[in-house]
Amino acid sequence: MSNATNNRWLTIITLLLLTANIVTLALLWTNKKPDREEFIPPPPPQQPGGQVFEFISNELKLDSTQQENYKKLREEHQSQVRPLQENIGKAKDSFFDLLKQENISDSIVESFSEKIGNLEEQRDVFTFRHFQKLRAICTNEQKIRFDSIIQQALRQMGPPRGPRPEFGKDRPGEQRRNDGPLPKPGMKPDGKRPPPDGMRPAGGPPPHPPGMRPEDGPPPHPPGMGPGNGQHPPKGGMRPPPPGRRPGGPPPKDSH
Repeated sequence: MSNATNNRWLTIITLLLLTANIVTLALLWTNKKPDREEFIPPPPPQQPGGQVFEFISNELKLDSTQQENYKKLREEHQSQVRPLQENIGKAKDSFFDLLKQENISDSIVESFSEKIGNLEEQRDVFTFRHFQKLRAICTNEQKIRFDSIIQQALRQMGPPRGPRPEFGKDRPGEQRRNDGPLPKPGMKPDGKRPPPDGMRPAGGPPPHPPGMRPEDGPPPHPPGMGPGNGQHPPKGGMRPPPPGRRPGGPPPKDSH
């Protein structure tokens, strides 16, 4: 189906749904009491029924007998929907008049809302039955065309779709699939175990001694392992002290 045909169908169905609303507003306007002595009636509403009938007849290629049956179905549908539209308009006016009352109970609000919903449900059922009867007078080939046109029109009248989220950002689970599985307990994301307490990883800074916090500055170099004597601690941790000497303490006295 071309875009031009889809747009035409969208316009026609929109006019069908709005026709009853226009008639209802016109009736409410003419029945409303004027605030002044001089009352100017609104212009008569447009009647798009002829355009709808001509469009559907041409698209489905209805013959003369089918067109006569379609006219009867259209008149039947209008006679069913028109009083419902009037009642819906009056019910909505009464519903929103509740805003003028103070401390209105929830039960009253729900009662008015339920009444409007029941009327709108009846209108939708009549509209569905109308299209169902119209489809019944079509041939098998026309039914395929009818179903395709209705589905295309309904999809175009649906809510617009938002932009598709970028991969791995707004959809749950995408980031986990990109980063791989969760690491096992006691393991780093790269699959390696962290160094034990008091040891440093290869190429990293020496660990802080007990009682010293990271914000106190870098840890002091142990004796004999300073940066100025050209000696460096072995990879993976600090060099153990010589026998008889405690870490960070003075060298033992010579007994000789």
